[in-house]
Amino acid sequence: MARWRQGLIDCGEDRRRPMLSSAAHPLNGIDFVEYTRTPGTRQLTITFVKARPAAPPLEKSHFSISGGIRVTGIEVESILLPAAAPQQVTLMLSAEGDFSTYVVRVEHPEVDEQLSEASFGFKAACPSPFDCREDCNCGAVPAEEPALDYLARDYQSFRRMLLDFVSARNPNWTERLPSDLGVTLVELFAYAGDYLSYFQDAAATEAYLDTALHRVSVKRHTRLIDYRMHDGGNARTFVHLNCIAAGTVDAGTRMCTRIDRPLVGSTGLPGNVIRPDSGFSTDPAFSEVVLFETETDLAVLPEHNELRIHTFGNAECCIGAGTTELYLFHLAADGRAVRPSLGPADLLLLEEVRSPRTGEPVDANPSNRWVVKLVETSDTTDEALTDLLAPRLNIADAALPLLRVEWSVSEALPEAIQVSAVGSDLLPIDPVTVARGNIVAADHGLTISLDSGRDELGLPAEGGGRYPIATLGVPAAPVTHTANGPAVELVLSFAGQEDETWSTVSDLLDSTPYDQHFVTEVDDDGTPNLRFGDDIYGRMPREAERAQLTMRIGNGVAGNIGGSSLVHIATTAGLVDAIYQPLAAKGGTDPQPIAEVRRLAPAAFRAEQFRAVTEDDWRNAALRHPEVLDARAIFRWTGSWHTIFVAIHPRDSRNLLPTAGGGFALEVGFARRIHDHLRRFKLAGYDLATRSAVYVPIEIAATLCVARGYFPGDVMAAVRDVLEGFFDQDHAAFGRPVYLSQIYAAIRPIEGLESATVTTFKRYWEPDRGSLDRGVIDIDAFEIARLDNNPSAPEFGVLILETAGAR
Repeated sequence: MARWRQGLIDCGEDRRRPMLSSAAHPLNGIDFVEYTRTPGTRQLTITFVKARPAAPPLEKSHFSISGGIRVTGIEVESILLPAAAPQQVTLMLSAEGDFSTYVVRVEHPEVDEQLSEASFGFKAACPSPFDCREDCNCGAVPAEEPALDYLARDYQSFRRMLLDFVSARNPNWTERLPSDLGVTLVELFAYAGDYLSYFQDAAATEAYLDTALHRVSVKRHTRLIDYRMHDGGNARTFVHLNCIAAGTVDAGTRMCTRIDRPLVGSTGLPGNVIRPDSGFSTDPAFSEVVLFETETDLAVLPEHNELRIHTFGNAECCIGAGTTELYLFHLAADGRAVRPSLGPADLLLLEEVRSPRTGEPVDANPSNRWVVKLVETSDTTDEALTDLLAPRLNIADAALPLLRVEWSVSEALPEAIQVSAVGSDLLPIDPVTVARGNIVAADHGLTISLDSGRDELGLPAEGGGRYPIATLGVPAAPVTHTANGPAVELVLSFAGQEDETWSTVSDLLDSTPYDQHFVTEVDDDGTPNLRFGDDIYGRMPREAERAQLTMRIGNGVAGNIGGSSLVHIATTAGLVDAIYQPLAAKGGTDPQPIAEVRRLAPAAFRAEQFRAVTEDDWRNAALRHPEVLDARAIFRWTGSWHTIFVAIHPRDSRNLLPTAGGGFALEVGFARRIHDHLRRFKLAGYDLATRSAVYVPIEIAATLCVARGYFPGDVMAAVRDVLEGFFDQDHAAFGRPVYLSQIYAAIRPIEGLESATVTTFKRYWEPDRGSLDRGVIDIDAFEIARLDNNPSAPEFGVLILETAGAR
């Protein structure tokens, strides 16, 4: 709408300004004006429809300001002609007007009379609920709205609606052949409408967690409520490499299940060792196999293929449950013992290779296999034996060389392992169990490389400099997810700069504008899409000339293969001649279903809290530490402030140090770890103190009546074992009373025990307070009952057993 001088005429369409904007037209005119106020200045900027008049040059005398109610007589003090804006003139005014409308006028020979003035307001920047647009008062008849089908949402309905609309507006056009240009345009518009409708529906659908259909949308929604939707994980296993020469097997060495067809370029089935440059991604022979890759480099030695467990010259030996150390040697072909070269962080396999009953390898129990990670090794010898495993009668003979190995308590053997035995034919069976080195961890997935230089990745097109890279699609699936996240590495190349390595993160919320981070978002089909930052949360790459992507494909339960499934290894010949997978691959997990996320995410933030307010909160916070078995907390006023005291019952008894008087204190390193863990939950204004539980020694004396036909010693030993297990600290808890009825119930099933009478039932070192009569020993909230039955440390509990009867 155009309003001309003095408001005498209003027009709905302005055609005069476009006419004067032509460089060939001699006249100019005002396009619009804008008032700005800065400290100490009042500026009115006039923008002409083309370059400002130049003949004669503009001066302040060419401009005047009129209008106003309370503030009038505003003058132009000076003018500015900015070189960077040839269409503009800035007037420096003497005062600021009121809320009324003012008019600025330009009197110049080159300025059109009709466009020589413009109205403006000094308070235009003030907030107003009214629309600043001026309506036309010409009373124009509104255009008739066409009859449109607003239910049209797809290609066919849009095409039908557009054809009906054209027929109504232009009845003479009756052509409907697909080759007609008009029909082509209609179908093109219908396609655009169909695509737009889909986009609108998809945007509305993906905007809410309850309706979102795509994993990327659901994952972003749940991240906002601190729930991390997982994309699955790859399987992991251990592989023994049967080494024929000393060397190193590199990390990333590929292994696969059995190949049932010849490789490209060969006529027969492949052997155990295949070429490293085999076409794992292109050869049809690999289309149905499961591929694994080694996680680390491994130095292999033939001596580590089979190691003997030293039994110190004894027979019918076993390794007890809970064992964390062994002595090993390798028996060479000449019958001499050789010390192994294992070190910390090496993996060791313990495997039953013969049945302890029949002595046959085929009867060996495949479940008796464990892989442990060594934490300490040391060289030692057995001075009683020679390296030929014979008695060392001559001191000049070489002593038996041994390697002592130790692994962590968390990997302690869950059950006893037979090392040597006597078979049903009374012949010795040795060895029953052996140890193996040359063990490497391998996980599911195949490493591939994609390069935009080979048109395997698509970078944004050139033109005025490359566009910023917001996302980068990857044409490979499914991406492998390890314990460290998606296995994706990206290198970007820029002109005249060194290559930059970008790393993947779970999200960009913690990334700075300069961090070279990206998020690997996995869609429903497992295809990854790399999303970069926006220069606020993470850096956005610009003008990259090349992208090189290294990633792994292979994920989910498909990698959970059984033991002995991996058969082939891709390595150089002459180093390894066979591989052996002793354990099934585990840990492969499919991506979390969307339905499960919808069910769990809304309440997940309530399930795990990161602050502790009540005493139960502190107990739960302590229990989240993997080294804590039980905990109890209480608030105390210490005279100046409140302190939360947290008593800890550790999972590992080695984290308890005995103190004078029969008490315990937390081991220093363990106490520091617990304190650092709990400090994250502490509220301001509270102090935190950690301490050991108060362990209460229990004294129990009982008289056992042994049934006929049983030895008293056997029955006493069985009762002792049961009661020691009853008070095992792995099952202890704070504040749990000891009931006499539970003692009777625990020993009642023992074979050969006819009856039992408990004669003493109390706290050790304390007088009897009627616990036996009441049938319960009360335990306070911060106390734990303890009965170790160690004669060297009676302060930790005493068990006295007597027998009557028996043969």
